[in-house]
Amino acid sequence: MKVEASIKDALTLTPNQADLTGMRNGQFITSPKRAVSFGDDFKWWIELYPAGVNVMFQNNVILLLYVNNAVFTKLTCKVNGSDIQSWFVMKLMSLRVSVCAQHSTCASCIESHDPFCGWCMHEGKCSAQSECQTGLMLTDKCPLAGGSVRPLNHSIASKADATVFVPVLYLPAPMDNTRNYECFFGAFKSTGIWSTEGVSCKLPEHRPMINGPKDHTVVKLSVRSPMSRLNIVQHDFTFYDCSRFTICSTCTQSQWPCQWCGGSEHTCRASDDTCTNSVASHLCPKINIDNMPEVLIADNTNASVSFSVVNMEPTNPKSLQCRFYTSDSERQDVRVPARVTNDKISCLPNKFAYDMPLAMKNYSLELMKEGEIVDKTHVTVYKCEEMASDCSQCLSLDPKWRCTWCKSGCHFEDVCGPLKSGAKADALCTEPVIVSFSPRGGPLEGGTQVEITGRDLGSRIQDVAGRVMVAGSKCRVVGYQVSVKITCIVESGTGSGPIRITVGKTGKRFVESKEHFVFKEPVPMAIFPAFGPMSGGTKLTISGTNLDLGSNVSVHLDNLSCKVVEGPRASGEIVCITAPSARVYDVSGIRVQIDGAVRVFNSKFSYRPDPYVDGITPTASFVSGGRIIVVDGRNFNSVTDAKMFLLSSAEQPIEIVSQFGDCQIVNSTRMLCTSPAVSLPTSHHNIDLSSYARWPIGFIMDEVKEVRNLGYRVQLTTVPDPQFTPFTGIKIQSPEQPLIIQGNFLAQAATIDEYSVTVGIERCPVFVLEAHQLLCRMPSRMPAATDDLGNPLNGGHAMVVVRVGAIRSELGLIEYDDASALLRMDTKRAFLLFGAGFFLLATAAVLIVVLWRRRSNEHERDYKRIQMQMEQMETSVRNECKQAFAELQTDMTDLTMAIDDAGIPYNDRAEFISRLLFRDSTDMSMLSGWNGSGQMGIYSNNMPIALGQFDSLLWNRQFLFIFVQNAEMDISMTASERSTLASLLISALSRNMSYCTDIVLSLLSHHIENMAKGRRNAPVHLLFRQSESLIEKLFQHWLTICLYPYLCDPSGPGRNFYLLYKALKCQTEKGPVDVTTGNARYSLSEQKLLRESIDAQVINLQIIPTDGFDQAPIACRVLQCDTISQVKAKFLDMLYKNQPYSQRITIDHFDLEWRCPRRGCVLLLDDDKPQAKGMKRLNTIAHYNIPNNALLAMQSRSQHSFTFRSGSSDTTCSAWSSTHLIENAASPTASSDVQYYHLTPPMSSGYNSLSRPYSSLGKKKVFKGHSVNTTRNIPEVYLTRLLTCKGTIQKFVADFFDSVMFAHPSDPVPVILKYVLDFLDHEAERNGVTDPEVVHAWKTNAVVLRFWMQLIHNPDCLFDIQRQPCLDASLIVVGQTLMDSFSQTEYPLGKESPSSKLLFAKDIAHYKPIASSMFMRMKHEPVVDDKLFYEHINAISKTFNEGVSSTFAINELLHWVKANGLKLVEMLAHDQIASHHRLAERLEQIVHCTLSDQEHIYATLN
Repeated sequence: MKVEASIKDALTLTPNQADLTGMRNGQFITSPKRAVSFGDDFKWWIELYPAGVNVMFQNNVILLLYVNNAVFTKLTCKVNGSDIQSWFVMKLMSLRVSVCAQHSTCASCIESHDPFCGWCMHEGKCSAQSECQTGLMLTDKCPLAGGSVRPLNHSIASKADATVFVPVLYLPAPMDNTRNYECFFGAFKSTGIWSTEGVSCKLPEHRPMINGPKDHTVVKLSVRSPMSRLNIVQHDFTFYDCSRFTICSTCTQSQWPCQWCGGSEHTCRASDDTCTNSVASHLCPKINIDNMPEVLIADNTNASVSFSVVNMEPTNPKSLQCRFYTSDSERQDVRVPARVTNDKISCLPNKFAYDMPLAMKNYSLELMKEGEIVDKTHVTVYKCEEMASDCSQCLSLDPKWRCTWCKSGCHFEDVCGPLKSGAKADALCTEPVIVSFSPRGGPLEGGTQVEITGRDLGSRIQDVAGRVMVAGSKCRVVGYQVSVKITCIVESGTGSGPIRITVGKTGKRFVESKEHFVFKEPVPMAIFPAFGPMSGGTKLTISGTNLDLGSNVSVHLDNLSCKVVEGPRASGEIVCITAPSARVYDVSGIRVQIDGAVRVFNSKFSYRPDPYVDGITPTASFVSGGRIIVVDGRNFNSVTDAKMFLLSSAEQPIEIVSQFGDCQIVNSTRMLCTSPAVSLPTSHHNIDLSSYARWPIGFIMDEVKEVRNLGYRVQLTTVPDPQFTPFTGIKIQSPEQPLIIQGNFLAQAATIDEYSVTVGIERCPVFVLEAHQLLCRMPSRMPAATDDLGNPLNGGHAMVVVRVGAIRSELGLIEYDDASALLRMDTKRAFLLFGAGFFLLATAAVLIVVLWRRRSNEHERDYKRIQMQMEQMETSVRNECKQAFAELQTDMTDLTMAIDDAGIPYNDRAEFISRLLFRDSTDMSMLSGWNGSGQMGIYSNNMPIALGQFDSLLWNRQFLFIFVQNAEMDISMTASERSTLASLLISALSRNMSYCTDIVLSLLSHHIENMAKGRRNAPVHLLFRQSESLIEKLFQHWLTICLYPYLCDPSGPGRNFYLLYKALKCQTEKGPVDVTTGNARYSLSEQKLLRESIDAQVINLQIIPTDGFDQAPIACRVLQCDTISQVKAKFLDMLYKNQPYSQRITIDHFDLEWRCPRRGCVLLLDDDKPQAKGMKRLNTIAHYNIPNNALLAMQSRSQHSFTFRSGSSDTTCSAWSSTHLIENAASPTASSDVQYYHLTPPMSSGYNSLSRPYSSLGKKKVFKGHSVNTTRNIPEVYLTRLLTCKGTIQKFVADFFDSVMFAHPSDPVPVILKYVLDFLDHEAERNGVTDPEVVHAWKTNAVVLRFWMQLIHNPDCLFDIQRQPCLDASLIVVGQTLMDSFSQTEYPLGKESPSSKLLFAKDIAHYKPIASSMFMRMKHEPVVDDKLFYEHINAISKTFNEGVSSTFAINELLHWVKANGLKLVEMLAHDQIASHHRLAERLEQIVHCTLSDQEHIYATLN
């Protein structure tokens, strides 16, 4: 029975004046909780916030009423004698309106001062008290790091009982001993012991690896709560390895506490390890580097190296060696004996040489004693010829290198001999060379800085100082680069002349340049523009003659500098940017200085007031821009041009989010601008431009800052670009009727006058404009066949083009509907009919001759029937072998040109998720709420409250964990029930993908831990291979949903998958396909291979579409053995090329009519007599004797027409309309009295295996007037057809596999996939799974088996296509090949192996190493941190909610709980955390609430 009650209660809360004025935002006054005799423990109270509940309601008085149960409530509040009344329903979920979840850290949560929020310590989230499962809430202070960890490092070999203390302030004690804090040293977990000062962390049992030559590794030491993945504090911690040091000196002098163990141990250990013979640092034998000079050895010379040593014990001289080696590509390694004399080591002479073109190269030198390294240093080997390229550079080298010039090169002096080593530069070096100089001219006053480059220009600056002449004038050297560059400043001069340089004091070496330096007089004459704003930034152009002279140019407007634009200058102008001025005034003089020349001329320049923008009209434009915007303001005549752009926000940070729109200045108060096109930077790509957006505006007006960002004062709204519906084919239009153009967003940001419609080059004036259509008046005469630019077009039809703003859209070709057009159309049709009639007559004549000949030879055939049957079998085998050979050589054509990726018909996100989650659901009533308003089923009137309360339970982590655990433990649940339950959970939780992700990964982590510890019945390597696991099904759905954007991305694998599907469909339909069995001539599966010789002659049909389409006949390629339904399907593929299947009509909506000249109109049906019973063959093209190029027409479907449909041909609800179901309810296809077949009679359909007895070959059966030739060959003969199909689609399979395996380095790795694979690596490391094959199996099962295999088996889940039964088996073979490529198990191949493995054996061998290395390559990709990962998850969550309703999922989950509630309530009651939150009691109340209505079906049981 239904319980209703009305209870009135009141309380008074009277605050004093101090409370109202002294409280801050977030502080409140509360009343006592009042108990009411309604239900169990019902209480209510109010809270008063004098200064607002949070920042959003600051300076507002807020009064909140709280109840601890969901009831209808009427609140009457008296303020100063006035009543304020409000009816509302308080639900348990009402507190979720707070913004707790937006705070990701404890500090931001506490600092928000939200009275509803606190930091749930052990769960690591900001939430309300009711959502914190552990109950430990922080509302005052957050835990903070109290200093550095102690100690900062540990040896990698330290004992396991060693600890590290992490100081933490304000860290609360754990709730009990079972929930101590945890410490993580990187990925390795250890136990943490809490104290008031911090946490003591034990070193983990397993330590991180130290990779490469490093002696240490730094890991993140973090402290966490056992129920959270968030770090409370985090520090860097170092593990070092002393055993990496092999020399006594490096061991004892390292930064780590290491000690050298001498004697027989000869190792380096940590200081806390035991050592028998420890050697102090000052006693280590080593090379005395302090007294060792730099060792330099010329290349390709013999040299002996000597050095002193300390602490060297007496030893056998023969035990000492010097080892010289390099670690580069040459890998040189030489050992020579060494001698010791008075603590000095001498290495015997050795020849040093290297081939690389390097100036010098370091060799490592190791002193070795009895094979052990004592110490090491290095020596330098050098090449003089690589250190200098000319004589001057060679002689300028440091004497320590002992290089000199000889033999046209720089060489070691011993190579040149004693005569060359002491010679002077004048005797050794050739004449100097000037390569170039700049500038080429200067003013008469001089002062030009000339830069001269060349070769052999001296070895020091003294060689050229005072010896440089430019056009006869001295040039003072101010800069010098040995041998190659001289910089000097020229004195005044006239005329022109070469540059002369004399090198050295003797004057024997000198050079003159071939080009001449010119002295000219610069003459500035005028400027443009003559005005600019006070803020400066005006580009000022000074015109004149000889202005390209000199090296340094400066311009001043009075005393204000004008910055010269850098770059090459023209001889007739100088360009500079004006500086800002403090006032409005006219400049009295302009001064131009070029080097030493100063010119002042009296051109007038005016500083004018800065421009100011008042507003714009209109205030809306398209995303693509191009609309004329009128800008009003003042002082626009202060600038010569302006640019308009859009900004991301009115406040910092600000980015430009558009291109620049040009502006034309009309007068001082108005200018006309073209609205800019929106061009989002990478940081704003998440903004959806398919909806309205509002942007602040900015203008570039020289350097006027005030107009760069107009902020909130002036903004522009962008709307989506107008979308015009193109014509289908050639549009037939009457000139008297207006042209109607359909589309979207047509009138949102444009007026009639802004639209321009042209037919050819003739205008079509627009006179009506609405949001979804516009109308224009057609020209009276048909325009010429051109586009809007006058370019001629073939075909005699004009192009219709629409322009608005910067948008230009071609709608298609148009033809006037006049008499001549009709006449032309009728003539073509007459010719077609005449040709068809002639062809039919010829065909009939041939058939008559054939029939006559067959009848005349009938008696002879009777005598030779047995012999011909045998010959027929032999001939058939021969023909099949020849045909297979011919197909392998000629028919394996390249489908690349036939397959295109234009308009890949992806299912939208809601449809994709619907098909993904509920494809296997047998109860279609579960789908009633999807994408709809949601039904309540058989629930009572209390169901809105019950659903709300149950929904709040789903957002409790502990409830979900126990809920899933209960389902996993229920052995009575079938795999399909678990799959449905997983789909419902994902549907209910996907409103918040971050929460859903956390739940799924936490459950998976627990699931992996149970398998690793043997708590499951399955081995650990079978992870993700258990179809009965609810957790693995949850992970599969979550991963597929998260990777949906990656599949649909243009660079993702969805494109190659679709092209593979289209190629497979195209190749399969090239040959005969049995519509009843799905067997096909061209297939990848042996089980679905058509093993008969079928006459599959290709014919072309001309089919006229129905109304609404272009009436020109469409050529359709079909086979004579195709049924009428197959012909209709192929025609629809031609008619709706690249259009989604859901937007097409189906074969049930129309019939085909053959317009036969001899027989009249013939209606083509799969069965002419559907009411007749028995076994019947479906009608084909050959049955109707339809000739090549016959003319057919689409007709509306007759009420009594029959269309055969395979039971598995459609898997979507959208493919079956209610009309179809009603009309075909009594169809013979559903009756057991009628059995249809197509190519193969039913009695022989069982002979699909290779073990079919050969006695069945060569029989003939008659079924209802159809003579069926069942002559069969040996079945193995047809296996070559598998090769034909495979060879044709080979490229598409390879492209698809490459995209799946990221074979190309440029293929981006999805963030979600990278994080999941790293998560599996982390879980393997955490649970001690060290076998790499097990981890590889995990990743293979997760990515290939769980993700890709379901998409390959169900392509219509991702794409809006019709499912083809004849392709299912081939897709299964492709999927199995992909799985075999990832498998690490090798299977021997032989004649008994499955045909699919033999067919792709080479491909599997090719892709196995690529697949094997794929996960390793992805492991070395940059790590995806939690922040980036959850940013992607949140982006998915925002788009996921579009069009998706979760009401039905909560509804069905509540049904399941009612049926399985006893066990669930019992598990909740025994769980400590669940008991703390009274989850069991809350669940019982929810179930009771659903049964309390007498209208409920269960109420009849009382």
